[in-house]
Amino acid sequence: MVGRLRDENVHLNQAGSPLTLPVWQPPPVAEVRGLLAELCRRWREEFPNLTAEENDIQAIARFHYEFLKIHPFLDGNGRTARALLLQQCLDLFGRANLSRLDRGASYNSALIAANGGDLVPLIDVIRPVLEE
Repeated sequence: MVGRLRDENVHLNQAGSPLTLPVWQPPPVAEVRGLLAELCRRWREEFPNLTAEENDIQAIARFHYEFLKIHPFLDGNGRTARALLLQQCLDLFGRANLSRLDRGASYNSALIAANGGDLVPLIDVIRPVLEE
């Protein structure tokens, strides 16, 4: 299963919620490959225009959220998203420390806020990764 795109539809639940109340319904399996290709294409176009300024964290946060929204794997989506986050921070800012990434309630709340269109909490969660 590791490294293979999911071959079944899934829904994501908030911890402790009934299975009938999904937090997010990822796209159907048939759309995953195309959505990933589109996400990567947009990043390749956007990356050369980023200048390692504070507001460029928004581009990283948007990519991070959109990757997780696609939920391309049955398992390992968070680990893969964090590995991509690490590489993007290193490529753009020349530094990253993932030990500073809050992976608890703040991170989950930030992803839920991003699902509602607000990237600010996710940017706030990612910002410490770039602190020297």
